Amino acid sequence: MITQPKPLPLPPPPPLSNSGPSTTLTEDAESNSEDVFVVADEFEDQLNHSKALSLAGLVLVGKPYRKQAITEALISAWNTSHPVIVSPIKNHTYLFRFEHAMDVQNVLTNAPWSVAGNLLILERWKPARDWSFAYTDIWVQFHEILEELQDYKLVSRLVMKVGDVSRLMDITGVRSGKRLQYFKARLKLDVRKPLKDTIQIRRRSGEKHSVDLRYERLPLFYYYCGLIGHNERCCQTLFEDEQKHKLTHQCPHGTCPSFTYCHFQPYLRCPTPDARLLE
Repeated sequence: MITQPKPLPLPPPPPLSNSGPSTTLTEDAESNSEDVFVVADEFEDQLNHSKALSLAGLVLVGKPYRKQAITEALISAWNTSHPVIVSPIKNHTYLFRFEHAMDVQNVLTNAPWSVAGNLLILERWKPARDWSFAYTDIWVQFHEILEELQDYKLVSRLVMKVGDVSRLMDITGVRSGKRLQYFKARLKLDVRKPLKDTIQIRRRSGEKHSVDLRYERLPLFYYYCGLIGHNERCCQTLFEDEQKHKLTHQCPHGTCPSFTYCHFQPYLRCPTPDARLLE
């Protein structure tokens, strides 16, 4: 008589791990497939760290610049504690890879930066590459605010007429024997819009007063249209307005003496104040 062998008992299920969710059978099969390469978690962490230390930058080209202005002059001006790797992306867009978060923060804090006079707009790296490149941070000075209106809360609301504010300072000092007093604000400006040169203050009595604006380290800017990023040769607003003026006034070829070619004053661009001026 032939006896049938007894079936062997099934192995117990693997114990559950407290370190995280268990791997599914589908994931195991995919990992073991000869056609699938699974990126290690350690490398994924390195990529995420690298993205956090990367900036994307767009040069608003209004005049020609050399590649060395990006790879050498700009990096030298940043004066970082560690090397910076620059890689072109496309259409005057660049990737800047840093090695330390302090360098990234210092570069962003000291914006705006320019390349041969052209504004460089910087943004944090985005995997989707959907940067707007529409805003830049800049220090703006507010002059001729009446003494009776120099209240911090009032001025804080006033500067918001120009852009989103992150810092506000009351500057007092002496230059060439003349006492200076004005406010300056760190603002985020929309570069797609013309700059403001004045802000009108209206009192309850009906009295009006103008506050003059001045921009520190202002890059390439055209005094006719008020836009950052181009000069007379590339200003479409100037071209269209000039053509309309000539048709209306039957002006001869060339510049017309009755046409206003400058809508902004030269003092709109001002140097960064010397720290020794501050009291």
